[in-house]
Amino acid sequence: AKTMIRGICSYYPDYVMIVIDAERGPNETGINHFKLASAFSVPIIIVVTKIDQVSNEKLISVRQDIKNFINPDSFLITVDSDNAVSLCSRRINDENIIPVFNVSCVSSQCSGLEYLLSFLHQLPLNEANKKWNQNKEQGSEFHITETFQTAESNIPILSGIVVKGQL
Repeated sequence: AKTMIRGICSYYPDYVMIVIDAERGPNETGINHFKLASAFSVPIIIVVTKIDQVSNEKLISVRQDIKNFINPDSFLITVDSDNAVSLCSRRINDENIIPVFNVSCVSSQCSGLEYLLSFLHQLPLNEANKKWNQNKEQGSEFHITETFQTAESNIPILSGIVVKGQL
């Protein structure tokens, strides 16, 4: 929980994505992260993975488990169409909706992943997050926290946080 609190307070995320294994269902850590994100009013996205490895009954049970720990005034919306992607990406910041993506990536079949990727591309900045919007006219500032290198490229990959403006 300390790491999650530090992350929210230090990085001012626009969104929080909670990933849930369909075989195991929500765990205590995920539930705590959900509650902390809710307490800080950070919009939440839920991704249920490994849906190919469970029955429909188990998937319904996992969804019920999720309903048991969300706020009673929030609505889970299963994103399984382009219309649902568009609706959720436009309204995630101004309504109590929680998009749920059921995802599987097995061999040549990638079920639900196309909706998740489309959704992520359409997400706007969270305008309620005023910290990001400060000093836009002064330019952007990005603090590099880590660098990575892949075997395929000599170009470093940078990881960090935007502390001012936007990239």
